Parts: sequence; C-alpha cells; structure tokens
Amino acid sequence: MTISTKAPGQTPLVSFDWAERLADGETIASAAWAVVPSGELAAADPSESDTTTTAKLTGGLAGKTYEVRCTITKSNGLTDVLSTTVKILTSEAV
Repeated sequence: MTISTKAPGQTPLVSFDWAERLADGETIASAAWAVVPSGELAAADPSESDTTTTAKLTGGLAGKTYEVRCTITKSNGLTDVLSTTVKILTSEAV
C-alpha cells in the first residue's frame, strides 16, 4: 500500500482516475468524499470530470494517518469506491 504524506500547512490535491473502472460510454455522475477518522483532515473543493475526481486536502494533525475515500455514482447508477492513505508529517518539511 502506498502512503502519501502531507505537511501540516500544505493543501495538496488528491485525484483518482476512474477510466479503467468505467465501461465504454460510462461516466461519473456524482462523487462523494470522506475522510476516516473524520473532523481533522478534510477533502475540500471537490470536482469531477467524466473520468476523474479531485479534492484539496486541508488540515490534519501532525503524526496522524487518515484514509481518504471517494465514492462515485456512475452514469448507469452503480457505485464504486477508491481510497488512499495520507500521513501528516510532524513538520512543514516534505
């Protein structure tokens, strides 16, 4: 499993490319983001295209690890989920 890192004051983008998980002609109808545990790190300013989802990561406590999930609803009504793990560094140095 790959773990991404984020400095406490940094606001990086996290993106998922769903192209290989979509059938021909299928698109992303909507997307919902969640962070576990909740309340400290946020997936802000979410956006989606026909095949990608993106959100800006804000906040988080130094030294803590979070799971960032994106759940999409496809144009055919089915859902799918991708996630990544993000560890907050203990200093601003990346």
